Amino acid sequence: MRPQPYIGITGFMSGDEVDKVLDALPEDTDRLVMVGGLVSSKTLRHEPNKWPQRYPSPDKLCKIFRGYPNLLNLIHFNTKEPENLYDDMCLAQDLAGPNCHGFQLNIAWPDKRVLERYKKYALFHHKTIVLQCGGNALREVGSPFNLGLRLRDYEGLVDYVLVDPSGGLGKEFDPGYAHAAFYYIEKNAPNPSSIGLGIAGGLHAGNLDCLRKLMPEFEFSIDAEGKLRDKDGHLDIAAAQAYLKAADALYREHKKAA
Repeated sequence: MRPQPYIGITGFMSGDEVDKVLDALPEDTDRLVMVGGLVSSKTLRHEPNKWPQRYPSPDKLCKIFRGYPNLLNLIHFNTKEPENLYDDMCLAQDLAGPNCHGFQLNIAWPDKRVLERYKKYALFHHKTIVLQCGGNALREVGSPFNLGLRLRDYEGLVDYVLVDPSGGLGKEFDPGYAHAAFYYIEKNAPNPSSIGLGIAGGLHAGNLDCLRKLMPEFEFSIDAEGKLRDKDGHLDIAAAQAYLKAADALYREHKKAA
């Protein structure tokens, strides 16, 4: 069964930010909201990185992830030390607390053995894994067709695949590329109904109409980060609220017309 599509926002620094953004969502919505908390192998060890306005101290993750029923709370993890990935995932999961539902791995083609080990562990077998296919991963495979083939290796290990050439930098995605990627992911997947599709790249309230080209053929999640920041790099609450409200309205419109 395909996992439920979500509207995602990445880069929260506090639970208060989450509460304020969620205030924009109509109470009767049935749309899942993904709350993304950024963690790296450096910040996990309390070392500074170049995005202090986006990466919270790891001990604050548990306060970001609220227990509301309509949320998918994910650690968005990246590392330059792939040999430590399993241990880092376990540590981050523990710090994030019981409201954390799993990971988005912002890593180009992580070791499948690590994901198998994570999924087999009794405490984690029900957790969600989103595999981000960012710029490095997409360049490595070279084409949407090869992307679909490569993802066959992760069948049963990841719940969603996020096509994200932007990597949080606000670069807008190409709808044509996204369409081809979705097509070949589903065509090459042994069980296409078991994996959720997702897209990210420069999304904000003002450009969500670009998603309309994909909606008749595919059911998919979206995630936004870079275009929801203010000039100082902090989360722009008003921009995040506008994006969440506009995305919910777009999905409602599509569902009603379908």
